[in-house]
Amino acid sequence: MKRYFFTLLALLSAVNLFAQRNQPASPLVFEESVWDFGRFEEADGPVSHTFKFKNTAATPLVIERVVTSCGCTTPEYSRQPVRPGQESQITITYDPDGRPGRFSREVSIITGGGKNRNTVTIKGVVNPRPHTIADDYAYNFGHGLRGSTSHKGFGYVAQGTTKSVVVDIANESAAPVALGYEWEEQSGLLSVALPASLEPEERAQMTLTYDLTAKEYYGELLDKIRLTIDGKRATMSLTASGTGIDKFPENLRGQKVARFGLSPAFYNFGRANRDTDLTTTITIVNQGDADLIIRSVEPRKHISTDLKAGTVVPARGEHKFKVKLVVGEQDGGDVFGTLTIVANDPERPMREIRLSAVVM
Repeated sequence: MKRYFFTLLALLSAVNLFAQRNQPASPLVFEESVWDFGRFEEADGPVSHTFKFKNTAATPLVIERVVTSCGCTTPEYSRQPVRPGQESQITITYDPDGRPGRFSREVSIITGGGKNRNTVTIKGVVNPRPHTIADDYAYNFGHGLRGSTSHKGFGYVAQGTTKSVVVDIANESAAPVALGYEWEEQSGLLSVALPASLEPEERAQMTLTYDLTAKEYYGELLDKIRLTIDGKRATMSLTASGTGIDKFPENLRGQKVARFGLSPAFYNFGRANRDTDLTTTITIVNQGDADLIIRSVEPRKHISTDLKAGTVVPARGEHKFKVKLVVGEQDGGDVFGTLTIVANDPERPMREIRLSAVVM
């Protein structure tokens, strides 16, 4: 009986597979399903091709939806019904801007209440256009100098180590420029390596380095410099930021470590009077097998707390502390505050608490 059941099941599966493979094709019949643009220039802009098709069904069909695999590909077609035996078309446009190299994009045409799907493909190779300095360096520092960014985030910087990032810069002017910089905010832990000058249209790099080898530092790293070009101050600042944390072993297998949890990490006080500051209790939960040591506590605007750096939460233990949202300075509206805490958890050394209220 069992053998009969499995034989029948296999037979039904085979019949179903045969039926799927032999389902009638979509009644929209295209003259071609693939168009190769060959090589063309990015600088020449978008290219288009029109795919022609015929409705071979006995009833009118409407193109209900066209699905493209990229925002660079745009379809254009009629929303009117295509009568039986009638021909129509769909035009596919590809925008090569910022997309040099080989491409292949599929476009699906949906009809018949979602039952029918035709797929056409466009492909080709885009020859890149020559990029100007303005194309490649989005930030204009003024006086002929451009850069790739106005902010560099270092992420975590471990004690006893250095970490460097680069900022791409270029001189788009027709004359050489002399470069320098001034400090606007200085941690004393960041060094700047900057070319003394740039020739016309010369491209180069400046290197920013945080050095935590000589001084122990936990928490937010923040520096702001103002570049100078021929002695003139740049039109915007360049900011560097990061977070100083413990240096953890690369291989933690078998080692006892702290695990930093917060409950809650977000608290909304709801509506509040502007004359009353709001206080809640937060619990640090150490789910690890080693002591959790609070390395830094950094309240932002509208926040105060009684939690101190150096607080130790024993393995599998908890520590409760108060966080206050100061709303007395506000005339009304939404108030937000954050508290950033760094601890010796190798998996997640930095955690953030967010408080909010609506001041009436």
